[in-house]
Amino acid sequence: MLLDIVKKGSTDRSVVLRIIDSTDGTPETGVTFETAGIDLWYRREGAVKTSITEATLATLDAAHADGGFLAIADGYYRLDLPDAAFATAANYVDIGGTVTGMVVIGGRVRLVNFDLEDAVRGGLTALPNAAADAAGGLPISDAGGLDLDAKLANTNEVTAARMGALTDLIDGGRLDLLIDDIPTTAEFNARTLVAADYVVVGDTLAAVTTVGSVTGAVGSVTGAVGSVTGAVGSVAANGITATSIAADAINAAAVKADAVTKIQAGLATPTNITAGTITTATNVTTVNGLAAGVITAAAIATGAIDADAIADNAIDAGAIAADAITAAKIAASAIDLATFAADCKTGSALNAQIVGIDANAITATAIATDAITAAKVAADAVTKIANGAAVLNGTAQGNVDPNVIVLAAAGPSALDDYYNGCLVAIQSGTGLGQARLIVDYTGATKTATVDRAWETIPIADSVYRILAFSGILLADTGIAAAVGAATITLAPSAPAVADTYVGHTVYISGGTGVGQARIITAYTAGRVATVSPAWTTALGADSIYKILPVGQVRVNSVLNDAITAAALAPAAIDAATFAADVDAEARSWVGLAAANLDTQLADLPTVAEVTARTLVAADYATAAALAVVDDFVDTEVAAILAAVDTEVASILTKVNNLPEGISKNTALANFMFFMAQSADHVSGATGLAVTASRSLDGAAFAACANVPVEVSNGIYKINLAATDLNADVVTLRFSAAAADDTIITIKTEVV
Repeated sequence: MLLDIVKKGSTDRSVVLRIIDSTDGTPETGVTFETAGIDLWYRREGAVKTSITEATLATLDAAHADGGFLAIADGYYRLDLPDAAFATAANYVDIGGTVTGMVVIGGRVRLVNFDLEDAVRGGLTALPNAAADAAGGLPISDAGGLDLDAKLANTNEVTAARMGALTDLIDGGRLDLLIDDIPTTAEFNARTLVAADYVVVGDTLAAVTTVGSVTGAVGSVTGAVGSVTGAVGSVAANGITATSIAADAINAAAVKADAVTKIQAGLATPTNITAGTITTATNVTTVNGLAAGVITAAAIATGAIDADAIADNAIDAGAIAADAITAAKIAASAIDLATFAADCKTGSALNAQIVGIDANAITATAIATDAITAAKVAADAVTKIANGAAVLNGTAQGNVDPNVIVLAAAGPSALDDYYNGCLVAIQSGTGLGQARLIVDYTGATKTATVDRAWETIPIADSVYRILAFSGILLADTGIAAAVGAATITLAPSAPAVADTYVGHTVYISGGTGVGQARIITAYTAGRVATVSPAWTTALGADSIYKILPVGQVRVNSVLNDAITAAALAPAAIDAATFAADVDAEARSWVGLAAANLDTQLADLPTVAEVTARTLVAADYATAAALAVVDDFVDTEVAAILAAVDTEVASILTKVNNLPEGISKNTALANFMFFMAQSADHVSGATGLAVTASRSLDGAAFAACANVPVEVSNGIYKINLAATDLNADVVTLRFSAAAADDTIITIKTEVV
């Protein structure tokens, strides 16, 4: 019995023991530290038994005192253990003892390296000693979903070289100089920029509110433009008006000079042209930038180019020569100056290009958007720990059979029976929260048969986790190989040793006949188990069984009030029917018929009436009447006693038919017990050479007559001789290297 789990090296620790009478098992309530024969002890793992010097305690809440012993109530006692019992270098300590004529029910205290009473980190010094998300504590993710591997990859992009380059930009390198060169809105509006500050060909601009001068190609302009040098794609309708041009007009002299220059450059023999004149139209053979035939003598002659019109703030001839402006082109696409100006401000696309920062640069804003948070770290940590504890994780394949789960196509073992005995739990998706024991596994199809049907069948979106499972009270499990009216043939993996499971219980946990449990009365080397009684519902090839190392129990004595009307009601004495029968019989016996007894009693004379002799003659009892009553009482009392004897005999028959226990001084074959590995104190230990010893009525341990043999999965059995059970209370101890001791106390029955 596990009494407590305590950190190694703990001090001032107490346990609670129970003491009962060795004859009838009732609680002993008057034991003190001076009671005759009291001898309490503790034994650490791998060590000898150490006696405890008992002492009294003033009160139950008194300070710890080594050996302090005081009754609590109902047979329970406080015992203060010495600090040496909990020292390091042991994984457990057993506590027990003896008292004359009594049984001390002790137990085991697990010694661990962590502190269950430490609410912050459980005594695990590798963890921060602070609450999660607090200063010095574990980080958590408020939003969840943190991918540490992705964040590590992003962080690795921030190299020393890149950070050095970024530092050069920020700390007086290039960034401040470039920002200083960006014209302000006031400079644009006032047109006070020097020539070097104007935007040149190659700059990418979206929109400017006011531009003093533009050199290069411009898509469209809406609003006032001082001057344009180069090609203009289009101008919005009414974009160029007399009013807008008047602000920065083009004078006639400049137009004429530019026109002469352009025309001369396009002529084969430009010497015939002097400033302001063209001697003959035939000398004009080529004009650069104009389509053939655009300017003809006829067109010029009709006043197509009117010097007076050009003088009224017309378009610069140089710009026209580079790319002729037509109404269609101007109307098609105008420049939005407001957008142009906005793009010139800090943080715009233009600014990003000027500064030279890569589009994927790491900034404080970018990091903050998907930062590394404590909650995300914690979420990923839990997932990693949970996945690490599992034998296998994966996502199921599609399936319609309620008795199986089809594991992922890639990843699970291809070996048959590889996951038998493991637990499969649905972590998310369809069937979330269900868990089943795997009783059979087919590696070729990745199909695991479970011990009972799924409530909701796992399908292709069901995420599963397979966990190692140690069934401490499970000797075997599988699917029936064959069945009979009172037999079941176990799976090929079951032991092929006769009598292995005699006295065990076989339970049908799934398939045909589910829910039935029977005692195994015979077991052959062919793995055929005979049960008693026969199956109520015949089993089938799909019947899933579990073999439990528990069977019949014989009761030595029954405590007071153990057998009550309520307890016997399912198949014995029905309280209501019993009361009704007694009522009817009692009425008949005393001649009450259907009348109530109180009604009859009301008719009897009172003491006052008898004393005063005021009754009428008919109401007095006569000798004859009294004789009749006497005869009736004699007869009916005998009948009542006979009826009671009959009922008592019936009750005794039912009690005698209760399952039997272990008899004193009588050999017992195939006594089963479990051995756990000392590495984890849970998993079954196999291949052990087990040493068996027993203590009779609290005496020193001595070797058992026979040697235990292994059954399977950490289950062993021993044939106990009569000498091993020749005591009212027998304590068995089974020990082996690399395994925890198994201690079992038995209260025998005197036959």
